[in-house]
Amino acid sequence: MTPAPPSAWILAGGAAIRYGSDKALARIGSETLLERTARICGECGLGVTVVARFAREGGLPTLIERNRPERHPLFGVSAALFAAAARGERTALCLPCDLPDLPASTVLAILQASAPACAAGQPLLCHLPVTLAASAQAAAEAGAPVRAFLRAAAVQIVEVPETRNLNRPEPAQYSK
Repeated sequence: MTPAPPSAWILAGGAAIRYGSDKALARIGSETLLERTARICGECGLGVTVVARFAREGGLPTLIERNRPERHPLFGVSAALFAAAARGERTALCLPCDLPDLPASTVLAILQASAPACAAGQPLLCHLPVTLAASAQAAAEAGAPVRAFLRAAAVQIVEVPETRNLNRPEPAQYSK
């Protein structure tokens, strides 16, 4: 029997300070970045949960992160890993909501790599075993860089086509 694919956990809890507004709600054609990321995960056969600091519009299941004064993306990763473990899953796919060029083929490439794995150039696009939940939380609490956490976890880097993340507002040039 083939194991069920892991759940996808869309990280949408950042402060978006450089962007200036909620990146998850930025529009790419007719969809928000969050809707687009959820659609791509669905195309890959993945169930989706959003990891955020507050409930989101759109009807997607949302895991509310504990409200902390300090922000670190590994808090979202650790919350996703703890929640996936509570569901009885062995691994989880985490991905940021701010990848406007993300193709389904990249998501599938990360999933096909043995966990732990992450995309070259996009460390938060990662497939991790739930056993890393506590170490992700400890790294976040220590303020460790995401890449340092991944190195310590011996994460395999998967070469995929370049996928940029949206950190500053840009003209609406995407129509994917």
